[in-house]
Formats: sequence, structure tokens, C-alpha cells
Amino acid sequence: MMKTLNIDWDSLDGVSKSIRRLKARQRELKKGFESRLDKVSRSKRFEACCSIVDTDISNLYADKSLDESKEYYVYAHLDSSKDLDVSKPLEAYAAVLGMRHVPFYIGKGIRNRAQHMGRNETHKKIVQRLKALGKEPEIFQVRTRLTESEALQLESKLIDVFGLLSNGGNLTNLDEGCNRLARQFLYRNQLLLLHKGNFDRIRKELFVPSRTAPYIESGATLSDTGAAPVISTQMVESVATV
Repeated sequence: MMKTLNIDWDSLDGVSKSIRRLKARQRELKKGFESRLDKVSRSKRFEACCSIVDTDISNLYADKSLDESKEYYVYAHLDSSKDLDVSKPLEAYAAVLGMRHVPFYIGKGIRNRAQHMGRNETHKKIVQRLKALGKEPEIFQVRTRLTESEALQLESKLIDVFGLLSNGGNLTNLDEGCNRLARQFLYRNQLLLLHKGNFDRIRKELFVPSRTAPYIESGATLSDTGAAPVISTQMVESVATV
């Protein structure tokens, strides 16, 4: 749309009013652009969550002696004082999984493992805070009837999605599980989108050829998993600006 402004070129007041109108319109346009850009960014980050959880990492656990019985499950401890905000990609993904509150711990287990609350000091502090509010952590089973390998894989990928508190994420888990670098290498592009605050750490660990060579040479090959090919430094930098 084209709009013409009639300005009295010799009037200070007229010129000043026109400048104010132009600046106001500039702010409106900038706000609209940023809103559209933010919407695209949220959509891409949500898609990254789905992509990580859908990635096949079973070959990384093939050499382990694991229980094949379908008695395992993956669960989350949820902070019942924090409702999900689905405008945030990670919390929107939590909602898709069926959660109602923000997760602060992801685990796997059998029988009543999910009921145990004595995990670590940070976990205990959240439980104590909730009790002081007259609340309890909500225990949510993400998926049931899994083999031990399936449970390990899903647990690990959900930890990667939601991230550790120590790395700017949500979870009080003390570590990111076994085969961390090998599995994260397979969806490193998606991790960059999700956790831009850890850009330097992710780039150093997962994009420097001298560090990633073992994962290309091992069973965690790109061709076996269908993961994205190795990307260039320029592509890494473009991902970081999304």
C-alpha cells in the first residue's frame, strides 16, 4: 500500500508531525516483522523437538547387555506450580507429550521408580518449595511398555530436548546420560536451534572436525541414521541467527 504525506515544507510544526507519524509507522512495521520472525523461530524450534525424539539412535546401544522385557517406562517430574506456556516451543512440545506443567526431571525405570523423590540437592529444593506451597510434584509417565534400550533412548533424547539447568535448560538431572556426544552429533543442527544460549559449547563439541571424527568413524554414521550431513561454518552461523 502506498501513502502520500502532504508536508508544509516551511512549517516546523508540520515537518515535526510528519516525522512523528513516520517514526510511529516504522515502529509498527518493525514490531510486525519481529512478530513474524519470532513465529517462524518458534515453529522451527518446535519442529526440532520432534526431530530429535524421532531420531533413531538404537545403534548406539546395540553393544550393551540390556533387559529386553517390556517392563520399562520413561517419566517426568513436573513442577505443579508452573503451568505450561504453549507460546514457548519447549513447553508446547511438553504439552504435546501430554504434560500439564513444566518438567524438572526426566528418568526411566520399572515398578515404582518414578515415585522416589530423593534424586539430588537441586531436585530436593524444588520438591521442598512445592511442599511449602502445599503442592506436590506431578509424576507423568511419558511412555510405557518399553525395553530397557528403548527407555534409555527416549530418556536421553528428552533430556537433550529440555536441557539441564546447569546448561540453561529445565532439568535437574545431574548428567545427560550415556553416549551423549555420539547421539547429540546425530541431531546437532536441531540442538543449535533449541539451545542457542549454548551455541559456543555445542559448536565446539559437535562441529569441530577433530572432535567429531570418532562419531563419523563409529557406528553413529550419518548414512545409517539418515541424519543431516555435515554442515559448513557458514551454515552453523546462519542457524544461530534464527
